[in-house]
Amino acid sequence: MSEYHPASKAEVEVVNTKDTEYIAFIQSRIENIVDKLPLRYKKSLYQQNKKVIRNAAIVLYFSNGLITRKQTLSESYASIKPSKSRNFIHMIYLLMTNSKFYEKAQQLYPHLIRRLKTLINIIFYLFDFKVFQRSSPFNYLTTYPSLNDPFKTIGKLMLMKFGVSELYNGCIKQRLFPKQSSTQDSGITYENHECLLCSNEKINNPAVSDCGHIFCYDCYIKWTSKSLNCPLCRNPTHPREIVLLRN
Repeated sequence: MSEYHPASKAEVEVVNTKDTEYIAFIQSRIENIVDKLPLRYKKSLYQQNKKVIRNAAIVLYFSNGLITRKQTLSESYASIKPSKSRNFIHMIYLLMTNSKFYEKAQQLYPHLIRRLKTLINIIFYLFDFKVFQRSSPFNYLTTYPSLNDPFKTIGKLMLMKFGVSELYNGCIKQRLFPKQSSTQDSGITYENHECLLCSNEKINNPAVSDCGHIFCYDCYIKWTSKSLNCPLCRNPTHPREIVLLRN
């Protein structure tokens, strides 16, 4: 039986990235099956249960490894030791971020959610907490002791940016611009909502489609050039159906 060693952060990043890619592949195959169903069933799956297909893809992807303790596709790709607990935590995290509760939280507390996600990334890059660790048969960290240094540098830069941003938004901005109009350039701005496409803290020229999700108009139009589905719920969306909100 081969001996395992702590995996590098690069290997952990590869596993997480591949997880996302394989889940998206399974999701697309499920959608292809749904497209072949009669229209009334297809409408029900797409509109009434918008997140079911994504959740089904997540559960299908992780179920084999959780039941049999075999490697997931991403673990096999990166030669990482299978970890039932890590995969279960990752599956729950993905299901949670695809839930209506998380979507509601993003709408109500966009800045708080963004800060939490940033802090999780900073902690991963800077520290070697057990919850982030994986095991590999290759002892890269002994052969290349500085292998994780670039990630720690990224973490330090992210922490500096986070600190400066919080200082500016919390203190300096309020003193320099105590009362700033919510309308700029003859457009409408949503002050307390974040555009999930451009990660801007304000939605400029808000636009909405049939599903009710709101994004910046320019971001939404640019998105439809790549995909004719809503970025959040994957409801079929055409550029002609996007409505620019005005007073």
